[in-house]
Amino acid sequence: MTLAFLHWDHPSLPCFCDPIVEFRLDRIRATPETLAALFGLVMGSDSLATSIRVHSLTHEKVAGIVPLQVNKEYDTTGGPSLCWPLVENKHYQVTIFGFNAAFPKVVPIRDIFVRLPGSGEEEKSDRLLALSNHFYELIWNNDPDVPPDFRNKFYTPTSNARIQAFRQFDWLYEAFGGPTMAGEPSRAAHLVSKVRAKHTTSRMTLSHACTWLHLMERALVATLSDGDPVVLRSLRYYWLHFYSLYPFSDDDRRELRQVAIGDT
Repeated sequence: MTLAFLHWDHPSLPCFCDPIVEFRLDRIRATPETLAALFGLVMGSDSLATSIRVHSLTHEKVAGIVPLQVNKEYDTTGGPSLCWPLVENKHYQVTIFGFNAAFPKVVPIRDIFVRLPGSGEEEKSDRLLALSNHFYELIWNNDPDVPPDFRNKFYTPTSNARIQAFRQFDWLYEAFGGPTMAGEPSRAAHLVSKVRAKHTTSRMTLSHACTWLHLMERALVATLSDGDPVVLRSLRYYWLHFYSLYPFSDDDRRELRQVAIGDT
């Protein structure tokens, strides 16, 4: 792996994800759209390049601003775009300027579980499991909105909708800060490597990603529409955060954002 390290820094805006992110330079480019998806930034595309600032860090001190450059290398899905030329094993500070307190809010990923509908851990877990169950029932029950090639990615001889739903629920429970048993260490640090191993780049096409987002939106509306609007928005931004781990072009990321959250 070729890694750079991104440190979130903003005095009044809690970090949406982990405050220090291992950024895979061998897989994704540090474009404004990618960093916005990674850090859950709620703002339009036109303001991303001017609002996000990246500074190099030396011995935990700011050493200078990193200017955006035109990346002339084409990836698998798009053409050249602006990106920050990050260097392997280097550390960088990421912040935003011109943040408007009136912007739509999101809560940190690790705080989503405690803000789900329900009066306690069991009820919140049931609601989260209902989300995953509904999502996989759409896939397994021949819903007309599910293309055959997408559905085939989920079929295995030894699995079914309930098994796959519970696996997704287990992942989301940890990612969203669900309580662990007394004395049991959190496995959150291993979640990214765990999901990358399962979701190979060849499977993560734009078409499949858009289908996934459409189905998850249907599941979200069906099972959690009575929840806090800020939490629902945070869930939608989490889907984009997840896709920030994969090499989509900026045009692709704009399309994914439109599918997940519209013009918000």
